[in-house]
Amino acid sequence: MNQIVKAMPQAAAHAPLSILNRTGLGIRTMIVCSCEWMPARASERGSTRVNAHMAHRRKLGLPRWDYSREVFGEGPWMGLTWDEWYAKHGGQSIDPYTGEVREF
Repeated sequence: MNQIVKAMPQAAAHAPLSILNRTGLGIRTMIVCSCEWMPARASERGSTRVNAHMAHRRKLGLPRWDYSREVFGEGPWMGLTWDEWYAKHGGQSIDPYTGEVREF
């Protein structure tokens, strides 16, 4: 099920994409850019997760992004915002990045 559900943002948009953090350091997810930029380090806290991407956009002279429009950059629901994914799968224990059913 690795098809793109919705068109991904173009590189020129410098849009934030939420992906799994595979570095082993920091929180589970990280924000990368549609232009393929990645932060040097993953965030240690969810409240600072978007800071590096904001700085990336600022260096390019781009306006502030509405991070509620951030999309999944990988997984079976790539291209969807969290709200769009939740509208379809809310209340279920499905991991939005892998599609696996989580047991609690």
